[in-house]
Parts: sequence; structure tokens; C-alpha cells
Amino acid sequence: MKTYSESDIKAAIDDMIFNNEDNIQYSTSGYDRGYAEGFHDGLVDVLNRFNIDNDYEYYD
Repeated sequence: MKTYSESDIKAAIDDMIFNNEDNIQYSTSGYDRGYAEGFHDGLVDVLNRFNIDNDYEYYD
């Protein structure tokens, strides 16, 4: 089984959050905007669950 360091996990999630920023910025409203913000919030939940320091804020 492969193991990942805290920095590996944070780097992967940082990339996912960065790649999702366009989805949030260009979503007008409704389902698309809610989905993109929920995706972001879920990634922040993962960081917090593993006690990985981050400066992200929830959209909720």
C-alpha cells in the first residue's frame, strides 16, 4: 500500500481547489454554482479532518 505525506495530500488538494476556482468564478447561480462551492467546501473538510493547516474559508 502506498502512503502519502501530509504535504502530498495538501499539494493535491491545493491543486484541486485552484482548478475549481474557474468553476466558481464563472458559474452564474443555481446548481452549477452550488456544486462548485460544495466541491470547494468538501475539500476544505478533508484538510480539516486530517488537521492539515490551511487558510481556506468555506463558501457556506
